[in-house]
Amino acid sequence: MKVNSIVFFVLVVLLSSCATSYKRISPNELKYYNTLKKDSLSIMYENSVLDAVGNSRNAKKARKKGVQVVAMKIQNQTNDTVRFEDFVFEAGGYVVKPLKPIDTYNVIRQLPGVYFLGLVNFRYTNDTYNGSSWKVSIGLVNVLYVVPNVIVSSVANYRMKEELMMFDVESCVVPPKESRSVILAYTGINPSKISVKSFNGLAVSFSLDDSRVVYKSNMQEFYFNSDKETFESYIDGVYDILDSDRAFTAVRKEKYSYSNGNTKYIGLRAKHTLANNDGYYYKVGTWRYFHKNGKLKKEVDYDLEERTTGRIKVFDENGKLISVGGREKTQ
Repeated sequence: MKVNSIVFFVLVVLLSSCATSYKRISPNELKYYNTLKKDSLSIMYENSVLDAVGNSRNAKKARKKGVQVVAMKIQNQTNDTVRFEDFVFEAGGYVVKPLKPIDTYNVIRQLPGVYFLGLVNFRYTNDTYNGSSWKVSIGLVNVLYVVPNVIVSSVANYRMKEELMMFDVESCVVPPKESRSVILAYTGINPSKISVKSFNGLAVSFSLDDSRVVYKSNMQEFYFNSDKETFESYIDGVYDILDSDRAFTAVRKEKYSYSNGNTKYIGLRAKHTLANNDGYYYKVGTWRYFHKNGKLKKEVDYDLEERTTGRIKVFDENGKLISVGGREKTQ
């Protein structure tokens, strides 16, 4: 008799992974880097806020559905009341049409019900005498995985829905000398710079506040120099520089290892407003790639838009330098 057990629980784990908590965007407390100004009106905004605050699962769903989520703060220093509906915004050359909070919620929420499927086990039996058969059972041990994930995802959904409703653009009214914050969601493929097309039905021109700090250092000083420092100190130093620059909205160190524990590659990625896609994490500065035996394989310099600058050092499996320059081959 041959018995094959197919545990549906494993499939659910692979497809859904673990639920994640929801981290509030809090647009009224957020640090903004983009400001549109006209006279006594200021509009501050930040793209890709789901990623910025750490809601990567919701952000992934939003990207898949082509939805952009933006935090925005309107400061009204005029003597008149201002409403969000008074503005017509543009992004990427298209008019921004705000989604209703419930529509945004339905796109990016987690699905607690999926985890209940993890309770079901399928067992397939192939008996020489009695033939094959399927049996369905409930895996009680699976409860230890299912219940916590249902709770976490449900609470996360509740918190997200509550915040989307609280900062709904439709109810945004800004009294004189005050400010209000909103969470704006709209359909768009990529995060784009936002502009004001009209205000109260009239075409207007809001200027982009250029008071941001912009990385202006000599690019050659931006890359690793083994004569001056170790690679570890280089990574830490560039990270600190970019992290303190207001043009860089997020900086992270990226390191990946082979199955044997040796480093495969290491470098920095950054989101910034100096490129077309300010929601993308660009490879920046010098990256190092290694052979599986731990020896240096390649050293590549990237500019702020992840383009190779031409300085590429290639090493053999013994760590010996074999070429400098040329174009990088696909990893």
